[in-house]
Amino acid sequence: MGNGAQAPFYRRALYRAFEARYFRRTARTDDGVFQAYVSPSSVLSVLDVRRSLVDPVHKQFIREWIETDAVVWDIGANLGLFTLPAALKVRSGGVYAFEPDLELACNLLRSLRLSRNRHLKVSVMSVAISNEDAAAAFQISKFSRALNKLEAFGRWRQTLVVAQETRSVPTMKIDTLARSLAAPTVLKIDVEGAEMAVLQGGEQTIATARPNILIECQSELQDPMAAFFEKNRYIMLDGEAKVPGPLQRPVWNTIAIPIEKFAATDI
Repeated sequence: MGNGAQAPFYRRALYRAFEARYFRRTARTDDGVFQAYVSPSSVLSVLDVRRSLVDPVHKQFIREWIETDAVVWDIGANLGLFTLPAALKVRSGGVYAFEPDLELACNLLRSLRLSRNRHLKVSVMSVAISNEDAAAAFQISKFSRALNKLEAFGRWRQTLVVAQETRSVPTMKIDTLARSLAAPTVLKIDVEGAEMAVLQGGEQTIATARPNILIECQSELQDPMAAFFEKNRYIMLDGEAKVPGPLQRPVWNTIAIPIEKFAATDI
């Protein structure tokens, strides 16, 4: 990646020029059309109007692994560019979007108030998901809010992230939240190095609800993540592969499917 401290000058200049500036874009998916307020200070690629707002990995995962009655938990929602297309797919279920950056959470709520999106079943919570119910230091990146992270995790990102500020945010476990919210049938986890903490804080729910999972994995997390999914009887797939086959170790975009669900597929 070319963000943060190592970003070229022109990238840093663009991030600063568009800081806190949001504009509305429209996107079409397999399931309909949504609108979102987006900012290059979060995701620089939104400046390219020829490029879809929806990541190709997300698009394929939604198409293949989310059912219309799913309960989706989007952990690390950012601008909502997974939340919103997932909500279009889900008709009788719903989406919970978790985003500890209050500015981004409020922006997602603003997107949901757009007339195009008002029918979508989305609940937004400004909380960090982790392995304990507490409070933690949360770094707001100076050059890209997509790099925001819990200070205690994602050490590999330190060369990329220049913190604009550090805030105290509430943290909660999946297992705690699942006592009062509908249990997830789908988890999307992108939390800049805290992915294992999220899994550890949700192990009981994962064991009982058996959600399909899309998760980002850095190299330092490969071994513990592989062990976690093996212990909990999940098959790992490459989220970027057109025809994915089972993996022994997780990759950057890993799809994890309960072994009993995977056995019923044609893969």
